Amino acid sequence: MVSREDIMTARDDLFARREALLARANEIREEFGDRVDGDAVTMAAGLTLVSGGVAWGMTQVIRGHKGLTSLLAPLALVALGLVIVSRSAVHQRGSRILAAEGRMRDELAALDPLARIQVLKDMAGEQMTFVRHAQN
Repeated sequence: MVSREDIMTARDDLFARREALLARANEIREEFGDRVDGDAVTMAAGLTLVSGGVAWGMTQVIRGHKGLTSLLAPLALVALGLVIVSRSAVHQRGSRILAAEGRMRDELAALDPLARIQVLKDMAGEQMTFVRHAQN
């Protein structure tokens, strides 16, 4: 016969195993989160919606459902996918701009003050030429 003490020991052992598994699950979740690029996932989801909407619309046309009401849902799916893709692309572009700005600031900070002023003057002159040509 199993004693009450054996049951309590087994219960405590199960609780300890549960806590260890939960801790390991949290470690895995954090590690996975660090490895996944959120922008890439968002872009993939948007492209999936676009391709799904196009496939659904083509299926509707092939079946002979050419009315606006039968194509409304696929068009909405394509539009939603395009919105998600464009927002993801803008976010990725902003991230790249911030990274480039950081690198440029680091490079400029490494220069002595006179060289920094000369580089900034040259860059401003190049940009002003671009602005003058863009206005014409």
